[in-house]
This record gives sequence, structure tokens and C-alpha cells, in this order.
Amino acid sequence: MFWDGKTTMPDTPWLVKRLLPEVGTALLSGQWGMLKTFTLLDLAASLITGNPFAGYRVVRKGGVLVFAAEGAYELPKRIKGLKSCGKLPDEPQPICWQDSCPPLLSKGAIDELMHVAMQVQQQMQKDYGVQLALIAIDTVASAANFKDENSSAEGQAMMNVLAELARRMKCCVIGVDHFGKAVETGTRGASSKEAAADAVLALIGDRVVTGKVSNCRMAVRKLRGGPTGAEIRYTARELDLGTDRDGDPVTTMTIEWQTDATPKADESKFKRWSKALQPLRKALLAVLPEHGSVVRPYGAEGPEVRAVDKEVLRREFYSIAIVDSDTKEQEAEAKKKALNRALSGASSGELVGIREVNGLTLVWLTAPEDGASTTGEN
Repeated sequence: MFWDGKTTMPDTPWLVKRLLPEVGTALLSGQWGMLKTFTLLDLAASLITGNPFAGYRVVRKGGVLVFAAEGAYELPKRIKGLKSCGKLPDEPQPICWQDSCPPLLSKGAIDELMHVAMQVQQQMQKDYGVQLALIAIDTVASAANFKDENSSAEGQAMMNVLAELARRMKCCVIGVDHFGKAVETGTRGASSKEAAADAVLALIGDRVVTGKVSNCRMAVRKLRGGPTGAEIRYTARELDLGTDRDGDPVTTMTIEWQTDATPKADESKFKRWSKALQPLRKALLAVLPEHGSVVRPYGAEGPEVRAVDKEVLRREFYSIAIVDSDTKEQEAEAKKKALNRALSGASSGELVGIREVNGLTLVWLTAPEDGASTTGEN
């Protein structure tokens, strides 16, 4: 019990000053395609190194544990990207992930979470001399095992589990979540999730049917003990990680924060197909109408695009591309390298989209003015 006049007012304990609590729950929610997991990993890098996150000061450094209920196979590549761009040192770092998560609404979920978290904490203290500062659930929709995602009771029960985990581990627990179809309504499903969270960071932006996003911002939608309404602009920069065993380019992305609050022009609208990329453009325009199919490469909630199998594109590109070579083997190798360079350049310039879907590498045009429909509409 506390009495007015007999109680001192403590400073708010922050993990990231005026952004995330040291101990408590948060949601990192956003539209599809707004780079939620990349943002989470950018936060992780800041907590490990102590460097500012999105321009905000890190108060407590520490290790990070991710329960990756979605996309765990991508994490090693993305962490390598953080090292390649200097956001993390090259040597091993105190970040750990598990490619599953106990169903958050199941009986005994908190005990299972605590068992893993305590093991990780002990190992981090032994190997790195740090404690866990952040535990992330990516995504809560996949981890919760909702019967009815719109149920206030289920949403509250899930947040209670996260809050108890934060209390026992004395750290911040953040859930990565999706926005609903109407951006203004915020996090998808029950409103009780945002109501129970200590902080809600919303990733928002402008998105067109091809999947291209612009004007990306992270908004402080809710924050107990701090100001709300701030928006921090960000962009994504592609990182080249070399090639795979087939000689194809391996890339990932990193978040770049525009913390000076100065809006930057969308440079992509000024980019054009260079002379070196014309064979790729011609090959795409040739194969998309006949061999392309309408797919949703980013899942059921993503946009429809007309995409073609890379192997079909490769054959057409080889028939168009002209290279200098002395032998058939040299010619094949030169054309292979030319295609990889063209795809890498066109992807970096946001002229094409590339994504692996059901074992196939699909390629599509991102801009309708390029002479072919980007969707199923002809």
C-alpha cells in the first residue's frame, strides 16, 4: 500500500528510452510487407551493441531470444546481413532463436516458455556475461493457437502469458503481429491485445497491388509512461551476401532509419531499365503473357502478381542475351552470370520482384508501365 506524500516517484525503467519498457509487454504490429521481422532484428542488434534504435537511446543492453513461429529459416541470413552492414560485430553474438513456440493459450505454456528462457539466460551469462533483455514471439498469431482471433478473452489470455513471462524473466517481451485489412483499426483481431500491452509500435506505409511499399513509418501507437504519436520514417536497403551453390545471388535487407525527420524522395520512381537490364526486361515481357501465372507470393493476404518460373525466364534470356565467348561452355557460364547480375540489379532497383514459392523461384514485374500486366488483369 502506498500513501500520497510518503512515496517517492520512481523514474520509469526503460529498455529503450521513451519507446519500450525494461520489464513489460509490447506489440510490434504492421501491415504485410512492412518488414516487421527485419525491424525486430534491427532492435535486437541495438540491444546487443547499445547503439540507438530508430534514433532512441538504448538504456539496457542484453541478449535476445526469439521464438520464431514463422520464417525461422530466414534468421541466419538476416543476422549475417546485420553483420555485413556493420550493425553487429562479426563474431558470435548473444542472440538465440527457436523454430517453434509453445501454444500460448495451452495449459502450461508459461512453464514451457520459462524453461527455454532460463536455459538461454544461463548460457548467455556463461558465454557473453549478459542477461536476456528481450524475448520476442514472431508471430503471436502463429504462436497463440487461437480458436477465435477476435475473442477479447483469448486476446487478453495471450497477453497475460506474455506479461507473466516478462515479470518472471525481468525483461521486455514483444509480440510481432499483423494489422487487419483496415489500417486504422490497428492490430488484427481482438482489441484487448493492444489494450493489455505496455507499448505498441505500428509499422505503416503506402502499398500498391504489386507489393511495392513506400513512405514507411514506425509509429508509437501506445506507450505507458511516455508520449505517443511520434513517427520515424524508414527504408529498406538490399544487402549482397554473395552467391549460392548454383551461382545465384543471395541477398537480404536491412532497415535504414531517417531519424532527422526529413522526408526523402522516393528515388525508385526515377529509376529506369538501364541498357544492361534490357535483355531481362525483354525476356520477361516475352514469357509473362504465355507462361506466367497469377500467384500471391507473400501469402493469402498479399497482392496478386503475374509471375513466371525463373527457369522459364532463364531459357528466354539465354536466347536473347549476346555474350563474347570461345566455347559453348564459356557462353553458358557468361549468360548465367549475366542473368544473375541482371536479376540482382533489377531487384535492387525495385523493377522486379523475386521470391521462392513452393520450391519455385518466381519473378515478376513490379511496375505496370513496363508493358505487361503485373496482376491477373490483361
